[in-house]
Amino acid sequence: MIGQRIFFFRKSKGMTQEQLAKGICSISHLSKIENGHEAPSQDIITHLCHRLGINIEDVDSKEELEQITQLLEEWYGLMVNKERNEAKNIYPKIQEKMEHVQDPTVLLRYKLYYIRFCLMRAEYEEAEEKVKEFSQYEKSVSKELLYLFYFLQGILTYSKGEYSESLTFLKKAEEIAEKLRLIEAELYYMLALAHIQLHDITFSINFASQALELFQQNFQINRCLECEVLIGINNLRLRNYNVAEKHFLSALKVAKSLKYTELIYMNYHNLGYLHQKMNSSKAIHYFHECLKYFHSNEDEIGLKEEKYCQTSFSLAKEYYNLNDFKQMLEWVEKGEHMAFVHDLTTYILHFKVLRFRIEEQEDPIKESILKDEVIPYFVDKKLWIYVADYAQMLADIYYANHKYKSASQYYQLVIQANRNVLKF
Repeated sequence: MIGQRIFFFRKSKGMTQEQLAKGICSISHLSKIENGHEAPSQDIITHLCHRLGINIEDVDSKEELEQITQLLEEWYGLMVNKERNEAKNIYPKIQEKMEHVQDPTVLLRYKLYYIRFCLMRAEYEEAEEKVKEFSQYEKSVSKELLYLFYFLQGILTYSKGEYSESLTFLKKAEEIAEKLRLIEAELYYMLALAHIQLHDITFSINFASQALELFQQNFQINRCLECEVLIGINNLRLRNYNVAEKHFLSALKVAKSLKYTELIYMNYHNLGYLHQKMNSSKAIHYFHECLKYFHSNEDEIGLKEEKYCQTSFSLAKEYYNLNDFKQMLEWVEKGEHMAFVHDLTTYILHFKVLRFRIEEQEDPIKESILKDEVIPYFVDKKLWIYVADYAQMLADIYYANHKYKSASQYYQLVIQANRNVLKF
């Protein structure tokens, strides 16, 4: 136990083993103490603790540890269930309690839960910094905390739009969960989310269904509705439009009755996208309802900037399809502004391409934008559905200008991108 404490506080203070051991003991002896392989003398313990600025006698009582652990679990449970205000309200109490905690296991758990707190508040830079700090403990923490660390990195990278990297972290978490025989609804839900962003429909439906069953067992209604939405989106992509609409309308009705703000917004957007795919005039109505709801409730919506860009882009595309270019440009400009302010590269590029579809730009300029900016970005992100769309556009431009070799190259890329979508 003392070795674990020494290791934790040494890492927390950014000290190397050489810096801590100097003049007290050998580096190898310190390493064995930290790993629990050797028992240090009382004299060495006293000197090491003095250098670290901790008191060896400050040991948390069993009762104190049980109380703070219970409070931490309550806090994390609120975040899992997306009860944001309640989680924020309990945080000052947790901060106060943690000031006096010396137990490394509890301190490490708190560090991970704080990362989740940052993610809940969309403080991604802070979360990323805390992930970097925690990585120094990665090789020494329990399998349970390592699972949580990978899972939180999966959420963080997903929030940054790095869906392929997110899936990598989530799969690492899944491997540990299987070894520990953990059955986590949240893990299945995040796996479903990552797969749907990568258009892996079969996997997404499978994980969403597993998550739904577990959330139902725990009566987590808002999380059940999120799973219903995911299953609806997957059916939409399978062109099961009636099934998809049934899921969206059902989820919207319940979300409205329970005043689940984010889910109401989400379902309005999805209904708009559904009717856009069905070439229905209702698409514009739902997108406008979505944005109207956004403006009146934006403080309660997670990832709000990205979601605003997503709906603005969909609405601009719908006006483009209707040849209403004035309205289209209005929504392109609104979405572009949000995307530039918040550095949302995916939507900056989407809006750039949509804009040049109606502006009188020379084909070489369009070629350069697609070839040098847009397609490489989406290839790097492994967003093959967009790679296929934009490679098709570039190939058509080359073909129209009799550049048949270049056109052939990008038609081949369209085929490969579509294979990457379908292979899952």
